[in-house]
Amino acid sequence: MTDFRYQFDGKQAISHLRCNPGRRAFNAARMVAVFLIGSSVAWSQTGSTGKPDLAGFWDPDTCTPDGECPWFQELPMSDWGRASLEAFIEFASPKYDCVPATSPSILFDPYFFEIEQLDDRVMIRYEKDDVVRTVWMDGRAHPEFGKDFTWQGHAIGWYENGELVVDTTNFLPDPIGIEDFLGLGSSAQKHVVERYGLKGDRLYADVEVEDPIFLSEPARAHFEWIRAPGGYEAIPYDCAPDMARQPLQHADPSRGTGLLDYGGRNDGGFGN
Repeated sequence: MTDFRYQFDGKQAISHLRCNPGRRAFNAARMVAVFLIGSSVAWSQTGSTGKPDLAGFWDPDTCTPDGECPWFQELPMSDWGRASLEAFIEFASPKYDCVPATSPSILFDPYFFEIEQLDDRVMIRYEKDDVVRTVWMDGRAHPEFGKDFTWQGHAIGWYENGELVVDTTNFLPDPIGIEDFLGLGSSAQKHVVERYGLKGDRLYADVEVEDPIFLSEPARAHFEWIRAPGGYEAIPYDCAPDMARQPLQHADPSRGTGLLDYGGRNDGGFGN
């Protein structure tokens, strides 16, 4: 497997699979997310316009067609973002109190999700944290900045060149709102644009994240999934606070808050 690494203050650490507290174990990576700086990769269906059929359950089981399961390459952090990451305290992460993940982090997680396409909205239901997102397709605009903030934000969408475009703003500030594994937060200015389309029988999403407080420039990612087996039914997450905090037993106070045996943080770089 290709050795993907992330950069952090001049250090490198081999990337690892995401781990998720209080949930069933997964034997292999089931997601693909490569953050890119600069121009995004174009995966639009050639000559395709209108509404793609994205309905149904999607499974991140195979990562990419060539079997690679990369983490991310780089995040363009601002000075504030880098300082907040350095000050991140693992024990204080809201995910250990069953606070649900938000976009873009929820797209990293190796769980099935379902898309339902209705006339006036698209519903996206995730197994992870039992999150349900509503994407309004009726032409409405986002609320004024400073009004109607929610944890999952306010999402509007439209179809463009054979893709579903999901534009989300009005997020509440979140201490792990951009990257919930290492602990990069987000502000109320976080803006996420997700473009979903079909590449053969695979679903893809090209994602761009803006946050002028935590990022020095937009970060971009690419994800892919395959259709779930016929008849698949979602497994409730049913987060239990006691179980969600189990991974913290691996924290080593002598090294601050790094988790030595959980989540792959004992291989150099981050936490050293």
